[in-house]
Amino acid sequence: MPIDMKNMIADTLRKMIKTRNVDKITVKALIEECHVSRQTFYYHFQDLMDVFEYSVSKITDELLALSLQAENAEAAIGVFIAKAVENYALIAKLLASSRRGEIERMMIHAVRIYLQEIIRKKAPELSLSYADLNITIEFYSYGITGLLLEHCGKPDLDEDKLAHQMHCLLSGKMFHLEEDTSF
Repeated sequence: MPIDMKNMIADTLRKMIKTRNVDKITVKALIEECHVSRQTFYYHFQDLMDVFEYSVSKITDELLALSLQAENAEAAIGVFIAKAVENYALIAKLLASSRRGEIERMMIHAVRIYLQEIIRKKAPELSLSYADLNITIEFYSYGITGLLLEHCGKPDLDEDKLAHQMHCLLSGKMFHLEEDTSF
């Protein structure tokens, strides 16, 4: 069976991040670790950030597939949280690098893509204008990413509780306002 070079390079980079300072990883170090030529690397990727983006995209696709199999929205959020917890050490190392801004934007973008796909597949009849849908997805993308970054590295995290709280926030059930919605 032929080697999936793109995945092999991405997997090797993830392994390197676990044991090295992210800012010290270079294309040269990565190709040496992969035992591939520079030409092979550049055939598949433009630079290291492209490898990061590819990895995030793969994880997003995996999350989407798992979430769509979940029995309800809260369980789907739980899948998302579990994946963030599973990868938190890697995420923390990436965020501790000089590429933090790029990594955060990449994560927010991944959550955005995830939400767009969930809406497309689970709520195609949603009747929001493009502008309203866009701002809603943007708001939730920043919020979800922030909550995951804040909570998923905590050793005493109750994943089920966080999933429930996030579900209540996302569904509007967190604030049961009576008829008078003035503050």
